[in-house]
Amino acid sequence: MTQIWRLQQSQALISVFFWSLTLAGVFYLAYVHTWFVRWRIIGADEVFIGTVYLFFIFLGGFLLIGFIYDRVLKLWSEQTVVAYERNPFTVDRFYAKEILLWRLHLQTLREVGRENPRALELVRAVDSLIDAQLRLDPSLAKTVASLESRGKP
Repeated sequence: MTQIWRLQQSQALISVFFWSLTLAGVFYLAYVHTWFVRWRIIGADEVFIGTVYLFFIFLGGFLLIGFIYDRVLKLWSEQTVVAYERNPFTVDRFYAKEILLWRLHLQTLREVGRENPRALELVRAVDSLIDAQLRLDPSLAKTVASLESRGKP
């Protein structure tokens, strides 16, 4: 699974590169070369330089579309909400890593909020929630114990 994930992550970057390269190669001589020469961006015999310019134009366009998709339109956020709602374990159960992180945070809150009764009340509430989860799911308790044993010297 790690190798598949690595391939998928690198594919996103590689595909943007190859899409830009392919489109620059396909469109340059047929459509763009005469315009670049007419606008005096390049000379008439500088095909390679013009293709590189067009490549960077396409690459910048793809990255701009990605930026707009991510930062301006936030189209991915709806997909995240749906994925969260469809996962049956997100509402009523912790994951093992979450329990470890919560315990770390609770230990910090215990130390920092020794004199704050509200902080100690929150620590007890979350502790009892975690303990209830571990009692209900023995396999989760076993996984948490295994992860905790790895972290101890």
